Amino acid sequence: ETLFDLGALLAGSGGVVGGQRVEGVEERVLMFMRFALELNPNLDTARLVVADVYESFGAPRKAIEMLDAVPTISPLYWRPRLRASMVMVEADRIDDAVKALQAMVDERTDRIDAAWTLGDLLRSKERYADAAKVFDVAISRVATPGPRHAALFFGRGMCRERTKNWPGAEADFKR
Repeated sequence: ETLFDLGALLAGSGGVVGGQRVEGVEERVLMFMRFALELNPNLDTARLVVADVYESFGAPRKAIEMLDAVPTISPLYWRPRLRASMVMVEADRIDDAVKALQAMVDERTDRIDAAWTLGDLLRSKERYADAAKVFDVAISRVATPGPRHAALFFGRGMCRERTKNWPGAEADFKR
């Protein structure tokens, strides 16, 4: 845990120690986290930090491997799966990301984050009709819509506007 704390401290400082930028800070963070994982293989937070470092190095495959290594029994399991899908997008593995997110949408009907993320992804790829359907799922899971859900309605409204569903788009934009 001390090694994890040292690595996290360096990662959180952005490589600035005593007002000076430390060269190779990412490598040092990676070293501390790898040692921490060697001593405590159940330190899932270290896996998340290592994935961040790999992502910053432009190594999405390694980042995904690290995120996938978080066991299903971990309380953190959902978060790395969601992140792995976004890393897949960065690696131009759009179909894999869509499949992973759809599986998450189907698996946890009590959550909106995977549906929201999938809707945003499909919208960004101009698959507006599909995105609107996924936004429908996310919105149907919101018990009491509030200001924090504005972007969700806006996203669906954009998809409805693009598919020429003017009344639906107007209702979402007003919402």
